Amino acid sequence: MRAGLGWETVRWAFGRMHDNWHPLTSLSHAALWHVFGDAPAAHHVANVLVHAANAALVVIVLHALGADVPRAAAVALLFALHPLRVESVAWVTERKDVLSGLGFLLTVWAYVTWARRPTRGRAIAVGVAFLGALLAKPMVVTTPIVLLVLDRWPLRRTEPLARLLREKIPLVLLAAASSVVTVLAQRQGGAVTTLDVLPLRWRLANAVVSVPRYLGAMLWPTDLAYFYPYRLWPWTTVAGAIALLVLVTGGAWMLRRARPYVLAGWIWWLVMLAPVIGVLQVGEQSMADRYTYLPSLGLLIAAVWWAGDFATTPARRACAVTAAVLAIGASIATTRVQLSTWRDSETAAARHALAVTTRNYVAHRNLALALAARGDRDGARKEYESALALKPDDAAVLVSLGDGALHDERWDAAADYFERALALDPGFTKARGNRAEALAKTGRVDEAIAVYRAAIADDPTLGFELGNLEFSRGHAPAAIAAWRAVLAVEPTWHTVRDNVAVALLALDRPDEAIAELERVVGEEPQHQRAQRHLGMALARVGRRDEALAALRRAVALDADDREAARALADLEGR
Repeated sequence: MRAGLGWETVRWAFGRMHDNWHPLTSLSHAALWHVFGDAPAAHHVANVLVHAANAALVVIVLHALGADVPRAAAVALLFALHPLRVESVAWVTERKDVLSGLGFLLTVWAYVTWARRPTRGRAIAVGVAFLGALLAKPMVVTTPIVLLVLDRWPLRRTEPLARLLREKIPLVLLAAASSVVTVLAQRQGGAVTTLDVLPLRWRLANAVVSVPRYLGAMLWPTDLAYFYPYRLWPWTTVAGAIALLVLVTGGAWMLRRARPYVLAGWIWWLVMLAPVIGVLQVGEQSMADRYTYLPSLGLLIAAVWWAGDFATTPARRACAVTAAVLAIGASIATTRVQLSTWRDSETAAARHALAVTTRNYVAHRNLALALAARGDRDGARKEYESALALKPDDAAVLVSLGDGALHDERWDAAADYFERALALDPGFTKARGNRAEALAKTGRVDEAIAVYRAAIADDPTLGFELGNLEFSRGHAPAAIAAWRAVLAVEPTWHTVRDNVAVALLALDRPDEAIAELERVVGEEPQHQRAQRHLGMALARVGRRDEALAALRRAVALDADDREAARALADLEGR
């Protein structure tokens, strides 16, 4: 994305088959980067503007569905200002939420227009808007069901159900294709949790309990966190959640004639939560605030319509208006509080989450990252250890602890951490490379070289360290071979090419060394070390004037380089 817009970026966005697949969102990030670079304000403002557009679209869509302006505005304000929206808007990388929301609302608007007066152009508009929503975030795959609900209320379409279903077939096919691509991408990226890690019965229990938990967060949004750890719920909690769901669903069904919006809003809520409820578990969270972005509209519509039906007299209207104002005011106040927890990574990603959740190993892990970034290695180590105590099979945390041990020159401890990480995840390339470094520091050089050679197949750049190790023990040809393998995949890694030249000089092959060094300084004239080595190599073959020029450039680039200064003085003396 940092390359900006271009055909390569487009190909990357659509061909990026790991983790989540959302090419339109990726292109939006690339476009902003192309214009504004890494200026954070621009990326945050973009999320806010799209969210504001969504709030305006809520008014437009609900008005098109027959709502009066006060009801539509009340839903829009409660939607836009609710603290559950903070994660989707304040977290820049969650632009997929607001973008897919934009596509979804445009889809509903286009569909309502088509349903009122069907034309081919309007049908195409529905499909294009839905495709855009899917390309931003595939969570909207259940949109055809929401449209089917809207057919009955408030559109009150009387066509047979079979016909209404047939109309949705093109949208269902788009949703199915998006689902397949998304699952393949997530599986390829290792984001999908397997059944041996989280058995199906645990997932179903969490899914059942999550619906009331989300409902509670909508009604009383306190103790919100960016990450909620997975929990194994007791059967009593699961049974209580099932009873609540049955009770609410039964009540909505009984009110389907007197207050059809209740059933419509409840189905909207359940259907749009379904893709992220955790039966197909992606990631480590048990639930997430951002998942309520579009589902919440169903509940808000039901609540505001009920309040509108209640307001049949001046006194009741005053009560309804007062309740709406209080709800909006409470949303603003709690949203301001929630926004304050997103000031920086340490506050947002860790300390607040640790304060409002229990056994939050991800929050400990992220706090450790934040502390390490500001140089607090002791604090970072303690947080990593806390994370590991809660989740002993976290290979990434073991590697981070190993990195800290390397930095502190605790070589044996570092090697132990990396070995434990590899026992959990044998394919963890970084762990293999760092383990080799730790082994080398403890004098187990042969073991280190064997580890490096095994890891190079997955990460050829580890050949840099392998070459350094081979050269340090006097094996210049082996070092050159390792470095040239790195240059085959990273031809502009000038430090590696400079190392090759040094090894060639050690083998008394100065002409080859000169060729390598001239390429380096030709591509990067400010490479001080290469200028010094080039001067020394040229002096060796008798090209005195060129050698003097190279050494003078080296000294000019770094006046403290004693080796270059000494070589220059010797050559000038001669």
